[in-house]
Amino acid sequence: MREIKFRAWDTKNNEMRSWDDISRNWTMLELERQSNCIIMQSTGLKDKSGKDIWEGDILGGDFNREYSEVFFNEKWAQFMTRSHISTGSLNKIDHLEVVGNIYENPELLK
Repeated sequence: MREIKFRAWDTKNNEMRSWDDISRNWTMLELERQSNCIIMQSTGLKDKSGKDIWEGDILGGDFNREYSEVFFNEKWAQFMTRSHISTGSLNKIDHLEVVGNIYENPELLK
């Protein structure tokens, strides 16, 4: 069974916070009400180096040499990637690597 994990981007302090760090002080509902926290879920997948892939991560190493953002597509109920060129599923990740995230490295997607 896959573990369901969360993390949050703290917009007030501009830092990524682990779920263990933030859950000590707030419940999920309280955290969602905080305007300074953006909650992200783990996809349950790992990149080519064995690093967890999260919502909001930026992946590199694809065949187009483009960076792609990981997001949850509610219509298809699945995690997907998107770049300025295309949108796709996360079904072939053995060649991809997490190179950053949309909050700490937004310049990678420009």
